[in-house]
Amino acid sequence: MSRFKIIVSGINLSKKGSKILQNISFELKSGNSYLLYGKNGAGKSSLIRCLTGMEQGVDGEIKHQREVDFEIKKTILPEIIDVPGEISVDKYIESFVRIFRKQDRYKEGFHKYLNKELEIDSFRRKAFSELSKGMIKRVFISIALMAESDFLIFDEPFEGIDVLLKEKIIELLSDQAKREKIVFLSTHELSLIENRFDYYIGLKKGNISRIVSKKENLNYQQLLADI
Repeated sequence: MSRFKIIVSGINLSKKGSKILQNISFELKSGNSYLLYGKNGAGKSSLIRCLTGMEQGVDGEIKHQREVDFEIKKTILPEIIDVPGEISVDKYIESFVRIFRKQDRYKEGFHKYLNKELEIDSFRRKAFSELSKGMIKRVFISIALMAESDFLIFDEPFEGIDVLLKEKIIELLSDQAKREKIVFLSTHELSLIENRFDYYIGLKKGNISRIVSKKENLNYQQLLADI
């Protein structure tokens, strides 16, 4: 896969007279994982919507740079997920499998591996209405990873998921970054993922408070001090 960058320059966002994001600038490089951290209300979800082109009224620039010309495929897992009612997990996932097959993005072996690692097989015949919040998150994480996208964006993916499964998810995301993808994840939970991502981007009241590499070995308390 060719290497690429996403360059964010001077992003500003205001709503109803309130400043949501102020002069946000950073670069994302393929082959790396990024953790956007900050308290609830810091502007993390708004920044993610800017990155995906879903936010309106944004000032600034988000530019893609590629070694060769290709379409950068994005997949986003939002914090709030519209649950598809009474449909079973099996049938819902199969609808995406058909799409991914047509796009030549489906790998059956990887699908089975995700089902095993995320323990989806234990509830795949149940309807979404029978599932816990953590189970629903795992289904959508699986679909997001199956999409084989270049730029993976996860907004607060750990809600309702136990510690051991969080560890598995972090490992899965790290593996994706090693395949020359960009993994960008937001969370307010730092204690479990200290030094597990390549870069940490602190957000405080709509401003970047720190951008730091894990090579600098900052500890959890130092990261928290920035937000």
